[in-house]
Amino acid sequence: MSRYAAVADTRVAVSEWSPKITIATLRGDQDIASEGLVGETMLGLVNSGVSILVDLSDATFIDCSIVRVLDAVTQEAAKRDTSIVFHIGTRPIVEKVVDLTGASLRWRVYRDFNAAIAALDSLPARS
Repeated sequence: MSRYAAVADTRVAVSEWSPKITIATLRGDQDIASEGLVGETMLGLVNSGVSILVDLSDATFIDCSIVRVLDAVTQEAAKRDTSIVFHIGTRPIVEKVVDLTGASLRWRVYRDFNAAIAALDSLPARS
């Protein structure tokens, strides 16, 4: 059982990929209604010190409030020397929001899930 099994919601799910990588999957519409849940979940992962893959491929929509929260999480991760990457895969509207807000320039974005995992796997283990 994943050590993050308690952090599950129909819109945000967290699972352990490996001892050093955790996946946070955002599903469905992500907007101001889920902003608090997304922020709290993601900051909890940053504080745990694991590398994080934010999987947006199941998100059907994200708005600027979610981009803002993910920007803040990315900044906090950088302060704590925690790696975070983003997988955007299937929804053109999600990719468009990520591109139009400039997040694709600030985040480490991968359109291929395996490439995102490989990017985190290639990092040295934290001491």
